[in-house]
Amino acid sequence: MLNNNGGNSSSVQRIALVNWFVTNFKSIKILNIYADREFPSVEFISWLMQKEQNLNFIFRCKNSITASDGDKKISIKKLYGQLLHQQHRSIVEKRIRRIFGNRLYISARLNDKHEYMFIISNQYHQDPFELYAHRWSIETMFGNFKSKSFDIESTHITQDKRLSALFMLMAIAYCYCCKLGYVVNNIKPITTKSLKRLNGNTEKKPQLTTFKYGFYLLKNFFDNLLCDSAVVTRQLYQILNYPPNFKIPKHAKIYNIIMKVS
Repeated sequence: MLNNNGGNSSSVQRIALVNWFVTNFKSIKILNIYADREFPSVEFISWLMQKEQNLNFIFRCKNSITASDGDKKISIKKLYGQLLHQQHRSIVEKRIRRIFGNRLYISARLNDKHEYMFIISNQYHQDPFELYAHRWSIETMFGNFKSKSFDIESTHITQDKRLSALFMLMAIAYCYCCKLGYVVNNIKPITTKSLKRLNGNTEKKPQLTTFKYGFYLLKNFFDNLLCDSAVVTRQLYQILNYPPNFKIPKHAKIYNIIMKVS
């Protein structure tokens, strides 16, 4: 693979990437840009807030970052230290503070492990944490691209065009897996397991994600039917076009494969 700077990028690279997207996809309206703690910087945020761009964002930031508190600066962890002693474990401020060299809204929350989570945005949101949760689907997608499923980092391809083709194929496969998982889950629901939270409550969670459900099914297709590519192609086409509540007849070969998945 090409050098990815240890998994991180510079402000210049982030600006270039967003600018490329905005330039090439002018008809698409960006509601929000989401990013984890490593991405916010004075340069990047200042560029996003310029009049020419005027792009909205919701970023997570590190505990050690300082913000304005009257005429002084203080780390946001100290600024919202009262969360440890409050019944409600979140604060969504309507006031603007100066942070990362710009006037932004800050929200703070404690999770079940009593760990701080800080969100900054150029707009006020009633529940920024719910919006920021959309980023998790992106995070899991990249995890599945890498070691969790497709293992893209093991490739020895370094040519740009070949890498582009590989990513395109992987993106199609990812969409297939998600759609397969969605359809099969409506036919044979994913098994759930009980997890005990730190607060003593019990929560039921699925043993597999929708993607993983489809991923194992697709893998099963090729492990068992690769000798007959026409059958694989036809059955993939059929299942991808089944209505969500459609029940597959038990005599169909596809039914037997689905039963093997779990």
